[in-house]
Order: sequence, then structure tokens, then C-alpha cells
Amino acid sequence: MKKTFDFEETLKRAESGDRDAQFELAVRCETGDGVKRSPDGALRWFRRAAEQGHDRAQFRLGLYCENAPHSENDGLDPKESIRWFALSAARGNLDAHFALGVYYYSGKHVERNYDEAARWFRPVAAKGDAASRFLLAECLRLAARGRGETGEIPEAIGWYELAAAQGHADAQYRLFKCCDRGDGAPRDPEKAEAWLLAAAEGNHTCAAFELAERYAKRGRGEEAVKWYEKAAGQRHPGAICEMARRYAKGDGVEKNEAKALELFKSAASLMNVDAAFELGCRYDRGEGVEKNEKKACYYLERAARGGHGGARVLLAIFYPGCLTVG
Repeated sequence: MKKTFDFEETLKRAESGDRDAQFELAVRCETGDGVKRSPDGALRWFRRAAEQGHDRAQFRLGLYCENAPHSENDGLDPKESIRWFALSAARGNLDAHFALGVYYYSGKHVERNYDEAARWFRPVAAKGDAASRFLLAECLRLAARGRGETGEIPEAIGWYELAAAQGHADAQYRLFKCCDRGDGAPRDPEKAEAWLLAAAEGNHTCAAFELAERYAKRGRGEEAVKWYEKAAGQRHPGAICEMARRYAKGDGVEKNEAKALELFKSAASLMNVDAAFELGCRYDRGEGVEKNEKKACYYLERAARGGHGGARVLLAIFYPGCLTVG
């Protein structure tokens, strides 16, 4: 039977130095469960419990230091999160291990160090956490490449496979790349495609687009459209642009100029230079839209700034004094 929360009794214990009571009050102040919600009160009690070695309080205080969802005048420094996470990790808190791994992997607040990141991820990965297994594999691969090693990396591949078997789409996509290129694993096109399909089915946007591109090259139009549409639905700029082209031509879908224009604009807003170039050309020619030199110039300049060679040529010839317009 769940014990009824007694505020006065818990407060008395907390004020007398009971760190578990302090942690409970902190959580309740944070959520408003049984007490008036108070972020400042939560911070105060997390700090008191953390200072007495409560590992979950130390971790939560580290999060407060990092995210600062509280008063601007509480004196917290985001870099202090490292100290609190380290103290919590030393007491076996796996969430703190993971946080420190992310810091060393990303180089946030510390110098990037893949070997150190791997050290923090490893205990969490050993407990079966898929994200930690993937990140540990990434660290092992990147550390090996940083040392100039060019051969297979069986330990990294092993962790990728464990994460992938748990449905981790990033791990599945990485295994596709490794097997497709022979990077860290023996080159195996058949296995690579199986991992690519698994990642795409697991909602990995780049995998869906890559799979669509492969089907398109093989002339499997219906399957290509299926995966382009899936990637486009996940806001992949290249997939959106490709679907725009298909609607413009009626290639694998019913021709729809209005839909094509809408999709070209959507892809261009996501910095797709091919879509911006297509829009520039359409406004220049008045194709499917009212001819508009200012808009033609605007989209061609966007494409040119993104490195589109054709856009640069058209600007140089037809719009040498082009200015960006809204």
C-alpha cells in the first residue's frame, strides 16, 4: 500500500538533514505534487540533498546547472553541471554517466575526447541502453580514426549491432554505411541494404531518402515514390524537392503543378539549392507562376549562395545587379 505523503513530517525530516526527505521535497516542489509548485524551492532542496551525497539529487542539480529553468540570480554556472554529474556518477548513477559521455562526445564545457566519452558510456551500454551502445560505438570508431587506424573496428561494430538489434535507427543506418563502404567492417552490399531498409522502416529520414534514391536508379518507381514520400513527410529537403519534380512531370504520381510549386517552396525554405534554382527559373520564365524578375532574382541568389553553379551563371548573365528581396 502506498504511503500517504505527510508534508509536515517530511519537512521536519528534511530540515533535520535527512537527504532522502530533502530529495522528495525537491521533486514535489518541482512538480507541484502535494505541495505548492516552486522551482526555487526545488533547487534549494536538490542542492541540500546533493551536498550530502544523494546521487539522484546531484544529477538533478547538474541538470539545473545546465538548463537553468529557474531564477537568473541563483548563482548557478552551467559548467558546474560537470562537477555534479561527476559526483553522481562516482556513486553509480548511470544517468550521470550518460550525461558526462555526451559532454565529452560533443565537446560541450570540456575538450572533446572520444576515449573519455567511451569510458562514461560503457557502463550504461553494458546495462543494455540502446542510445549508449550507439554512442559508445561512435566513440570507438571516431577514436580509432583519430589515431589514424584504417582497418576494421570489431568492438565498435559489435556495439552498433547490439543497438541496431534493439531497433536503434541511427545504429542501423551507421551499419549500412559501414557495410556499404567497408568502413570498419567487411564490405557487404547485401547486408548493407538490409540495414538500410531496417533504418528506413525505423523512421530514419536519411535512410528513407537513400533507399528511395536506390530504387529510383533501379527503375523501381513505385517503391521509390513510397520512400521519397516518407522522407518528404519527415522534412528531408532533397526528398521534398524530388517529389516536387515528380508532381511537375507526373512521374509516378498524378501531375499537379500547384502541388509541385508548394513543394519546391517548402524545399527551398529548408535551404535546398536545387529547389531554389527551380523556383528562380520558373519565376524568370513565368512557368506555372506569374513572371516576376524580383522573385527570380531572389531564388537564384539563394541557390547561388548555396553553391549552385547554374544559378551563378544565370545571375551573371541575366541579373548582374541582383539584390536580395523579401
